[in-house]
Amino acid sequence: MQWVFPGAMLVLMPKCPVCVAGYVALFTGVGISVSTARWMQIMMVGICLTSLVYLAVRRWRRSSNSGMGR
Repeated sequence: MQWVFPGAMLVLMPKCPVCVAGYVALFTGVGISVSTARWMQIMMVGICLTSLVYLAVRRWRRSSNSGMGR
């Protein structure tokens, strides 16, 4: 269940910086430049990928530790 949010963010994230700027303006009423929107987009991808890697490593460690006690 923890995988849903970062995975959904990656799928639903706008693919161009202009769209990111448009969504920010639509939902917050604050206008941002396209270069700022590009950095926000890169940071969101980085955060989502980092959290997915963290969840994968945690699951891998849990499954490898459960086999050690046999």
